[in-house]
Amino acid sequence: MCKSCQRCGICPLNDTEYCDMLTFYDIGEDVIRIVEQWSKEHPKKTRLQDFLEKYPNADMEKEGIPDICCAKLGYNCSCHKHSCIDCWNEALEE
Repeated sequence: MCKSCQRCGICPLNDTEYCDMLTFYDIGEDVIRIVEQWSKEHPKKTRLQDFLEKYPNADMEKEGIPDICCAKLGYNCSCHKHSCIDCWNEALEE
């Protein structure tokens, strides 16, 4: 969350007493609730979303994924562990 916000002024924890105390105390239920809500509102972009932003008119297979392997396009993918659908729907590497 800190890396995504980049400025404390726009962080949902900034207006709470928790931000400065996170390294000193156990994380409370309020912090967990705030972080979970933020995560729901800011999902990570998938490889498929990234690809479709770059190639919105690409031909797609019936499963809704491109007819090409993620690894062949330069995405950091371990194809031997997943199906193509799983690979395309993984979070984009930062």
